Amino acid sequence: MSEKEYVIGLDAGTSDLRAVIFDKWGNEIAQSRTPYETFYPNIGWAEQDANDWAKALKTTIKCLIRDCGLSPSSIKALGITHQRETILPVDENGTPLRRALLWFDTRAEEQVEWLKRQLDPEEITKITGVPPSPGWSLPKILWIKEHEREVFDSAHKFLLVSDFLTFLLTGEFRTSWASACTTQLLDINKFEWSSKLLEICQIPISKLPTTIPPGGVLGTVTKKFSEETTLPEGIPVIAGGGDQQCGGLGTGVTKVGVASLNLGTSVILETFLDSPIIDPQLRYWLRVACVPRKYIAENGIGGGAYTLKWFKENFGQSETEVAERLKISPYDILMIEAKKAPPGALGLFVVPYWLGAFSPYYDTSARGVIFGFTGSHRREHLIRAIIEGVAYEVRLNLENLENASKTHVDEIRVYGGGAKSPLWCQIIADICNKKVRVTQTEENTALGAAILAATSVFYKDVLEAADKMITIRAEYNPIKENVTFYDKSYNKVYKMLYQSLKHLFREIPS
Repeated sequence: MSEKEYVIGLDAGTSDLRAVIFDKWGNEIAQSRTPYETFYPNIGWAEQDANDWAKALKTTIKCLIRDCGLSPSSIKALGITHQRETILPVDENGTPLRRALLWFDTRAEEQVEWLKRQLDPEEITKITGVPPSPGWSLPKILWIKEHEREVFDSAHKFLLVSDFLTFLLTGEFRTSWASACTTQLLDINKFEWSSKLLEICQIPISKLPTTIPPGGVLGTVTKKFSEETTLPEGIPVIAGGGDQQCGGLGTGVTKVGVASLNLGTSVILETFLDSPIIDPQLRYWLRVACVPRKYIAENGIGGGAYTLKWFKENFGQSETEVAERLKISPYDILMIEAKKAPPGALGLFVVPYWLGAFSPYYDTSARGVIFGFTGSHRREHLIRAIIEGVAYEVRLNLENLENASKTHVDEIRVYGGGAKSPLWCQIIADICNKKVRVTQTEENTALGAAILAATSVFYKDVLEAADKMITIRAEYNPIKENVTFYDKSYNKVYKMLYQSLKHLFREIPS
């Protein structure tokens, strides 16, 4: 096969759609992106216009191929990843019947309570891998059924973002197991739509797309789409998965013992499982992996890196001004300041629950905590304490993942904005006492989709593709004396803070 053949990883995120060209070795060749708008018609509601997705898809692909300097015929396959849970009703022609309900739209709380009355939440979790929540697609479909019955009845299919893009590219209504599992309608044990849930909710299976394994062929690019964008007609469009699963794949999470950490605004931790191990205590959610018939255990920190963003926006004006003059990120300046402070920040702790507590507590009343201030503390100590607080939460969630799934993690692959910081990566290695590795590309989610696309043209399976296409850029090993120090701080102080304060959180006036 030619060295000059390429694949595209298509990433339809919450704020924009990006397309990245990779070669067979995982080197990024070119990328293009197009933003789209989110609408907030009511409190707790969030919607996007799928026509904007369609425009973004065509614009992004057309600009990518025009500007990349490559012959369109050198593009051999395309894989798709996407924002998860967002759901869209369409007619038989694929025309949207209303705006899509986004993953963080919480209007379907009543439908969640109804669902709990119909079937034990524990049974729902055993079937789907996740407990009832307004975030999943199923309650959103039920909301449409109850409040917009004409739309529900007229809907030929309910589609995830990737499914809609697949239809535009290929004319097919198909989806990946690793996408469908985010709807709370897929039986993750059988890799098929749950007949029990569909019967209870009175949703005809005909209203859902056909499911196939990740890495399978969803369809081929149509003549119409090719003429509109110059993407070659007939190339395969490959089933990918949700953005977090593809992000994990793009860092190399393909076997037990390796975890991925998306160190972004929300911090998501994932580890690989060979079988569907359900945790009755819900210390993680279970997803279908991008490796066929395997699984991902996932949990996360709601505030995560948002806490550092909060500091920058409210107290980081000087860093922002310096960064603008130097033409670098203000976060680089914050990291330089944090490095001035010693490990432990002179006894200052931050519990990063600025957006409430996610796993393992799931406490919406929880608040962020800054604990241990003295007159000796300065800016650099608080910045470092924020970074350490996120790392402590990573350890807390990692311990829960390991204990609940009965697995052991040897290595954490970090990606997202925080992965650019050597200091943050080293702190995570020290606090978790795990090797931390960072990959060459910053577009890990798109790379995950591209790895799956590469299995159709370059490699025999996803494991071989991941092995060939992922390159490690940096490695951080735990520093023994820091591990000992942080271990004591974590067990004696940090773990106790939430437990000591949780009853007070609930007493704070609204």
